[in-house]
Parts: sequence; C-alpha cells; structure tokens
Amino acid sequence: MKEIEGTTEFLRRKSKLYKNNHGKTQMQIVVKGSHQGFRRYPMGTGNHSCLSRGDYESMSHQGNKEAIASLDKIKLNIGNDVVEVYVSDIELEKEVKCNNREYEIDIYIKIDRTEPEEYKNLWNGELWLEVFHTCKVDRKQAEDFAIERLPLFETKIPDTYTFYENITLEGYKKRKKQIIEKYKQFGVNGIFFSFNKKFFSVKWRLSENGNYTAHIGDRNFTIIKSKYDDGYGIMYGEKKPLWEYNGKRFNSIEDAKKNAEYVAFLLYNNEKM
Repeated sequence: MKEIEGTTEFLRRKSKLYKNNHGKTQMQIVVKGSHQGFRRYPMGTGNHSCLSRGDYESMSHQGNKEAIASLDKIKLNIGNDVVEVYVSDIELEKEVKCNNREYEIDIYIKIDRTEPEEYKNLWNGELWLEVFHTCKVDRKQAEDFAIERLPLFETKIPDTYTFYENITLEGYKKRKKQIIEKYKQFGVNGIFFSFNKKFFSVKWRLSENGNYTAHIGDRNFTIIKSKYDDGYGIMYGEKKPLWEYNGKRFNSIEDAKKNAEYVAFLLYNNEKM
C-alpha cells in the first residue's frame, strides 16, 4: 500500500510541474532570442496537423486569444451579418473529442444569450473559436466538428493586431489592452467551418443582374449560369469562374452554393484550389 501511495504522490507532484491550478499547461513568455513567444509542454492532444498548437505559440496568437477571452460580450462579424454573444463562461485551451480525435481549441464560450436571440439555441448554448495566426483549421478538424455537430468559428489575426518583436512583459500587457479595445469596437471577423445549416446559414442574395451573391469569410462569391450548357460556376475575386470541384460539375444553383461555402473555407485558410 505504501508503494502504491508513493507512486500516486509522485504522479501528483509530477503533474503539478506541468499544469496550473486549473489543469492547464503552464505558459511562459520568452522575450529575447530567436524563439520569442509563449512556450509550453506539448499536450499530446490538440490539432496534430500543426506543431505550433500545443508546442509553441507566437505572442500574437496568445495575445489575441487572451484579448478575445477577456470580453464579456463578443461581436461576431459573419459575412454580412453580426451576432452579439453575451458570455456566461469562457475557457482557454479547452480539450474536446470529435469523431474519436482529440483537439485543444483556443477558446470555448458558454453562451448566456445572443442577439439575435435564436443563435443561442442554434448553437446549443456554446461556441468553439480558433484564432488563426500561424496554424489554420485543417480540413479534417472542420469535418470532425461537423460530424459531432459542434459550432466551430475561426478568426484570422489582422496584420494591425500583431505584437512587436523584442517586446517586454509590460509592453505585452499594454499591447493586449489596445487589441481588446479594437475587438470591442470592431468585433471579431471570421467564418464558420462546421458546414452545418443548423448553426449558421450563409445569406445568399439576388443581385441586380439576377445572380446569387454572398460574402463568406473574407471574399465575395457569385453564382453564374454557363452560356454553353446547364452547368453553374462560382466567381470569386478576379480569377476565372470555378465550374467544377474534384472533377464534378455544378449542375444546380444549390450545388454551386454548397461548394462555394467549402471553397471559402479553403481560401480562408490559404489552401490551394
């Protein structure tokens, strides 16, 4: 029994070397040298497609994550729409299992209420938020969250929200306060990746020339009819229309809309088409 008790005590003390009182991995700011930022011990879980999650976090990533998590009301800018989320509770680096894979999500929000009010029920009273700096949400994570029907939202860190090199701890705190005020004033821009109409429906609108258009992520999309056959195309930016994906043509407006939302996901994460 003493041997078992000794082993248990050893494991307890060992765990405290790596975890804080809330069970989270200890973070330490590094302000000098070539590896500036926040360093921590790997969790063994998280988004394995990117080593920076759970291993090394930039100051910009950690600072923006903390800034958003400090808000008691978060204004989400989703396409042309705005949803105000009133926070009941918020947690950083929340672990969750989706489709038998373990992830560590930047911010977990338990919702008190939303405006418009229906979104609290649509999202089952919770929201999972990833902050994109050097590590994006990959296709597998988006798919896993869709399977589990969990609302997953990602926001990119704007260039004007980054932290400076060789910053001191006091400078870090000051900069974070500035970014908090930016989020309060302008809200959090981003895109949903759960591909589930239950959580958020992209607002497609008819333009003056009769084409369906929508603002998804950080781009405008337009559905156009082919002049040569019964197919449809997806226009975005200044590139040529996309008439098919993975060798499959878009044979209806609804098919083109659905694929446009997935294309928006890929483009938002700087993935090649």
